[in-house]
Amino acid sequence: MKTAPTWLHILLVLFWMLLGLSLRFVNLTDKPLWTDEFSTIAFSLGNGFSDIPLDQVITTENLLQPLRPTPGNGVKDVISHLFRESGGGVIAVRYKFLEVPISIRAQALIGETTAFVPTVSYDVPLNWHTDAYIGMGAAFQDSNQSASPVGNQTSFVLQPGIDHTFPYSNVVLFGNAIIAFDAYKNSNSTAASIQGGVGVRF
Repeated sequence: MKTAPTWLHILLVLFWMLLGLSLRFVNLTDKPLWTDEFSTIAFSLGNGFSDIPLDQVITTENLLQPLRPTPGNGVKDVISHLFRESGGGVIAVRYKFLEVPISIRAQALIGETTAFVPTVSYDVPLNWHTDAYIGMGAAFQDSNQSASPVGNQTSFVLQPGIDHTFPYSNVVLFGNAIIAFDAYKNSNSTAASIQGGVGVRF
């Protein structure tokens, strides 16, 4: 079976890129900002949205304030607002046992508060490069007052997920959900968080 020549693949990629760019930039001044563009502008200036009141009518001045430069804001403010107001970040590590389909995993969910979630998972290979898994463990909080994405107290967690290693590389794409049971003080409610990212396999 013949495959398309490389130049055709490149030409098709360029075509779709140009089409996408033209759809986005034609009559750009007549289009409203996308939510992620609005957020990117505000966060890159070291501003956030937590000061905008939600329980009253607000003026245009208040609404546009995050889009104006604030003297004295720096990289620290950018990072702080990104973690506190955009869902935070995740740091994930995995140790895979070679002779059994078991891995030890740990994730730190970093935001206004931080949760540390160690789990032990049973891994099911879907093909040479992809594993699905289900893990069990616990979520530990660094604060009993403010809630992290998985609650505000120590809780039992289940962690379904999937890992994919790109062929001929050490790059890993991962995604998982953390379901924390009895996650909140004074309540038996369940908390859940979905995260993903790209990593490097050593």
